[in-house]
Amino acid sequence: MWRAVYGLALALALPIIPLRLWWRGRKEPGYRKNVAERFGRYAVRADKPVIWLHAVSLGETRAAQPLVRALAERYPDHELLVTQMTPRPRGAESLYGETALIAFLPYDYPFAVSRFFDHFRPRSAS
Repeated sequence: MWRAVYGLALALALPIIPLRLWWRGRKEPGYRKNVAERFGRYAVRADKPVIWLHAVSLGETRAAQPLVRALAERYPDHELLVTQMTPRPRGAESLYGETALIAFLPYDYPFAVSRFFDHFRPRSAS
């Protein structure tokens, strides 16, 4: 029953999400960028197998630096993908440079999550 309630709440929220992102973008313009990624549509492509790390906040993104560095050294034949939910960690692009791909984790819609996994096909995650 709770799964049905959750699914209904997600469905009802879907039309409101773009408006909320636009509204939040008034103070923090990053909310208005890469909106398609939040629905599982990505411009960035991985050319190698993907190791996926998720860091919600900027603090977690910074804290993951040693792990990203170690994984890059140990698995040079893999692409590292760092995902997050808030736009502030997009600064991870300056932290990781060419070491990792940076993207938003999609919202918890089945279609968006499926697109994410179909697009990146991560071999492992943390």
